[in-house]
Amino acid sequence: MAYTTFWPGDARLAITISIMFEANGQPISGAGGPITEPIKPGYPDLATNTYFDYGMREGIPRLLDLFDRRKFRVNAFMIGQAVDKNPQLAREIAERGHEVAALGRTWEPQYALSREIAHWALQTPEVTLWVECEKPEISGMPAGHISMKV
Repeated sequence: MAYTTFWPGDARLAITISIMFEANGQPISGAGGPITEPIKPGYPDLATNTYFDYGMREGIPRLLDLFDRRKFRVNAFMIGQAVDKNPQLAREIAERGHEVAALGRTWEPQYALSREIAHWALQTPEVTLWVECEKPEISGMPAGHISMKV
């Protein structure tokens, strides 16, 4: 069987790099993260929230510099609340030529939402990202959850 390729430079291996732009959009009482001890609802999960905040302040900017040095372009999956709280960084990702993808409005599992709420959740991140960066190339449910209701 003859091998044909459609990747640039006749590459035989394609690697996709994605970053999740979700920090500061997590629930105040914590989200899945490095700290597994449960926090009572309504109390801030300072350890996990600090962990996520570090990603926005230090992690993503350092990665953007690394991607520039290596001439990599990545997919940046963003939730609307994170863009609302970090518009300058979201804009910088788009301005550096990375692909912006809407991932929902919040961390809420959208596959379990009613049809009306799910429709709203899929529409609002596009508006936020379009205003702050550019029209997203992709819009998808968080963590690949697909709902037959939508």
